[in-house]
Amino acid sequence: LFEVAWCVMFYQSVLFLELVPAAWERFGRHEVAAIWRKLVPVYTVFGLTLFTYMMTHGMPGDLAWTGAAFVFFGLAAIILPRIVHHAATTPILLVMFGIVLSTCHQSTLGSLFLLMPDKLSHLWWTPLLPVNFILSAIAIGLCMVIVERTLSALAFGRVIEREKLASLARLAGPLLWLYLVVRLVDMAARGNLGLIGSSKGVIFIIELVPALIAGVMLMSGKVRENTGSLMLACILAIGGVVLNRMNVCIWGMTIPGVATYVPTFIEVLISSSIITGIMLVYTLVVKLFPVYTAEHAETRRGVAAPAPA
Repeated sequence: LFEVAWCVMFYQSVLFLELVPAAWERFGRHEVAAIWRKLVPVYTVFGLTLFTYMMTHGMPGDLAWTGAAFVFFGLAAIILPRIVHHAATTPILLVMFGIVLSTCHQSTLGSLFLLMPDKLSHLWWTPLLPVNFILSAIAIGLCMVIVERTLSALAFGRVIEREKLASLARLAGPLLWLYLVVRLVDMAARGNLGLIGSSKGVIFIIELVPALIAGVMLMSGKVRENTGSLMLACILAIGGVVLNRMNVCIWGMTIPGVATYVPTFIEVLISSSIITGIMLVYTLVVKLFPVYTAEHAETRRGVAAPAPA
């Protein structure tokens, strides 16, 4: 949980730094944008070095690991811009920082439940829980991008980038199958497939079926080229992994008549309010700042939107 907390805090700063250039563009502060591009690699090297120190503090060789991280990421900040042609506004090292944090916190969440082999049903508990969490997160991350880009395009009258979304789906399909195969093979190797016939086997099947259907759909070229079918496949995949997280965190540890958990009305209200607030802030930011690039400014009516100031 300590590592997850650090990952989340740093990742919030990464998201902030990714969106800040829209503010510079909105107010025409190009000189500030130039300073931002120079300082972001410095912050990234500092953040990655500090993160390494916090994760190794108190362990043998912690300072050596910290120094190695500083040297490695410092060299990356110098060399990468010269060998990687990155046309986007976000510096490549900041993108890498976000990927490192996402990878670490997803696998660590899975590691947390390794502490509970006597509480979590062995339909879900396995020494490969960190691997299962990271594999599913990578596949569903791509699906989530597809869903978000499609919904935001429809909501704000933007052009749906079908070719780019189809290319993401071509990656998401095999990655989703990799997660499913690794999980089922691991269950078979550990002799846990028979647990599907237990009392909790029903929720395991309910979790697995949407992901299997999505995996089949995403391997089809016709599905990837059709926006509606692609959205359905991605929503099924996301739903399957969300159910997996719910099973691991709640229902897989529920003992009927002894330990049960049902969210209260206040908990549901708080969660839905947070989601609604995020949607409101996102909508305001998109409307007030040039978050979308100019080539995506065409509306559904075919009339070009005015270019940002």
